[in-house]
Order: sequence, then C-alpha cells, then structure tokens
Amino acid sequence: MQKTIERINKLCSGSGFFPLDGKKFRDRRLASGMTQEAVAAEADVHTNSIYNWETGSHRPYVRQALRMCVVLKCIPDAIATDEAVIEMELGK
Repeated sequence: MQKTIERINKLCSGSGFFPLDGKKFRDRRLASGMTQEAVAAEADVHTNSIYNWETGSHRPYVRQALRMCVVLKCIPDAIATDEAVIEMELGK
C-alpha cells in the first residue's frame, strides 16, 4: 500500500490532484463489471464524481485516486494519463 501511495504522489507532481485518464478509468470500471454507482458506493464518493472523472471535467484528489485503485484492483499507472506516467518515469 505504501508503494502505491508513493507512486500516486509522484504522478501528481505535488498538485494534490491525480492525473486521471477518464477513458482508461471508464474502461477499467467496465472491465470489472461495475456500474458508476457501485464504484462510487465502494469508494465513498458521489456518483457524479465518477461521471465527472470519466468525462474529464474534473480530476480526483490523491486520496480519491487511491480508493479508486483499491476498488478497481489496479495500480495507479493503469488509470493515469500517459503523459503523467512518462513524466514520472523521466523524473520530471
């Protein structure tokens, strides 16, 4: 869990917001067979938040991203933007 938290913090670049790729997030949710409502309930967020994250109109806070990774059983990179992952790997 600590490594996941460290990885999320690196991806965020200190902004406090997780660089979520809405399409990856939605695809991961659908592959898990979960509805927006089910994910929201398990992650203790509003269904509107899930919708906003999937459409890209908002980004989740770090804590919310961590809960999404737990609920969807994935690593942060699986739902982060490609740009954020590349920047993190390059040490930017």
